[in-house]
Amino acid sequence: MKKSLKKALCGLMAGLMVAVTVPAALPEAVYVAEVQAAARVATPKLVSAKASGKSKIVFKWKAVKGASGYTVFRKEKGGKWKNVAEVKGAKKTAFSDTKVITGTQYTYSVKAFKNTKGKKTFSSYNKKGVTAIAGLYTLKLNSSRITLNPGKSYTLKVNGTKLTPAWRSSNSKIVTVNKKGRITAKKAGTAKITATLGGKKFVCTVTVKKASAAANKLAKNYAKVRNYINKNGRYSEDGSKYIEASIDAETTAILSYDTKSDKLDMGLSLQIKKEGIISAMDILVNCAKSDSARVISGIYASGNAVYTTATMKASIYNGKQNLVFYNTNGSRAQSEIQEAANATLQAAMAGTEYLLRSKLNMSLKDLGFKAYKL
Repeated sequence: MKKSLKKALCGLMAGLMVAVTVPAALPEAVYVAEVQAAARVATPKLVSAKASGKSKIVFKWKAVKGASGYTVFRKEKGGKWKNVAEVKGAKKTAFSDTKVITGTQYTYSVKAFKNTKGKKTFSSYNKKGVTAIAGLYTLKLNSSRITLNPGKSYTLKVNGTKLTPAWRSSNSKIVTVNKKGRITAKKAGTAKITATLGGKKFVCTVTVKKASAAANKLAKNYAKVRNYINKNGRYSEDGSKYIEASIDAETTAILSYDTKSDKLDMGLSLQIKKEGIISAMDILVNCAKSDSARVISGIYASGNAVYTTATMKASIYNGKQNLVFYNTNGSRAQSEIQEAANATLQAAMAGTEYLLRSKLNMSLKDLGFKAYKL
């Protein structure tokens, strides 16, 4: 009842306004109505945006009857709309954008306009727009064919763009892939890794070799140490388990397993109480997956802390070489820090050797440190 009454009142008021302001007999009223009707401009329907070559995107839309021209808008991913071109003529329904950067994603939309007595009247626009990646069909994967051993990993990426594709493995029992393109070989076989970006598919064929007897033995040795720590270790503050052994009154060797990285953490804590110095060392390694070990040194003295890192190739480290340690900002550490860090590293390796022999009847060579000598 209320709705019908409101509608009737609105109709009555509109009729009164027309009757008062514009007499029906006046021809000017007809002219004004025609101008208002002519001023309405339909919103263009979008057709496509497609990459053409390395540095051009062609944007197309459908013509709007009676339009004088079109204004083209563009935005980058996460950006705001910007006016990039004006196209004159109702039948001109394409724009070639050559001011683009290869590998960058652009979204396009368009407004139609009519010129009436020197004034432009614009249509609305499609806020979603249509999207294309400049130079899409010139982009390539960094590898199209890879051979890996079980347990080994490799990172795939689409060269020439910062955009993140969607990754998929044809057989995750053979090879897995994460959101960042990091692939990990699981067992012998062949699988295809597909990256999809802007509708284009990039494919890498991954062949996983059969694990050698030596690799299988190495994996079993790491599993043996991990299981021993889980069964006999004590809990640390972060919830992980560890075993330890006192080397002397100031030195403690520590061996733990980092579940997040699936690596052993061979550590050492050295406390010189008279001097107020604490030196700590962590060696993160799993030679069943990679021959590369990450070495982290921390030296604390007089209320100050110095952290440095180094990389070790496990199979060739003999316990005597000096590694090059770098500060957290990437610069090379001072000579005094280099000397102290390498001395602590050698003590950590000796401590781990002692732990392995005394607790598990094993040695560092069983964990891939083939050249190590105590």
